[in-house]
Amino acid sequence: MSAESPAAPKRFHWVEGRYRRDDASVFTRRSYLPLESQCPDTAEDDTGRPGRLIEGSCVEVNKECFIATAAFGSELDSRVELLRKFRDDILLQTELREPFSKVLGAYYRYSPPIALGMKRHRAAMILLRWMVAYPAVLFARGFVALLRRTHREWSE
Repeated sequence: MSAESPAAPKRFHWVEGRYRRDDASVFTRRSYLPLESQCPDTAEDDTGRPGRLIEGSCVEVNKECFIATAAFGSELDSRVELLRKFRDDILLQTELREPFSKVLGAYYRYSPPIALGMKRHRAAMILLRWMVAYPAVLFARGFVALLRRTHREWSE
C-alpha cells in the first residue's frame, strides 16, 4: 500500500495519476476514494497546490479475493493474503496497473458467482483450487522472487 493512502475500505477506487500544476511542474498522487465517488481529474499536492490530471488511472477494487477465499476456506489464509498483497502492492502500484485493471474488472464481475458455486459444490472447489488458486499463488511468489533478483528496491 502507498504510504500516502489511509487504510482502504472493502470496496473503493484506487487512483494514481500524474498531475500538472499551473507552473508546468508535475507531481504524482496515489489515493483511495469511496466507490460512490467520481474519479477526479484534479488533485492537490502535499502543499495543497492543485494540478490537472495528465496521465493516470482509476480502478475499482474490491478487497475481497472471492475465488481464493472459497478455494482456501478463509480470507485470512496466508495464500489469500499473499494474493491480496500482490494485487495491492505490485499490480496496483506499478505500470502493470493499466492492463491489470481490465482483468480486475472481469474478476469482480464473474468471481462472486463462481465462488458461490465453489461453496456449494466441493468438486468445483477442489478443481478451481488446483486449476486457478494454486497457480495464481505460484505465479505471485515467482513474480515477487524475480523482482527481488532484478530490482534492488524489492530486495528484502
